[in-house]
Amino acid sequence: LELPNPLKRQRTEEVKEEWEIKRPKIDEALEKMLESLNCGVCLEILYNPISITPCMHNFCGGCYSEWMRNNKDCPMCRKPVKNISKNALISSMVSDFLVTHPENKWDAYFLED
Repeated sequence: LELPNPLKRQRTEEVKEEWEIKRPKIDEALEKMLESLNCGVCLEILYNPISITPCMHNFCGGCYSEWMRNNKDCPMCRKPVKNISKNALISSMVSDFLVTHPENKWDAYFLED
């Protein structure tokens, strides 16, 4: 029979206290990261994400294609767009997010276009 170790219990309490202090900061950081996975046009999870320069804002490829038919600037900051490119890092982050949050996937009905 092993008796509880008071030092182990104290360390456990210290870890819990540290977590309670850090948790709001972690939650805030996670919230900011999740914001970067949303399209600035449709406000949904990014689908076929693209980035534009020089501002580096991200949008669904289809949303930005529609936008650029009538506008040559960024939908978010209104800076002139110099380049459009696929964003593999954001695409990977979206895929990883959707594995654990499948309820956020795009409805197939909207993807037919």
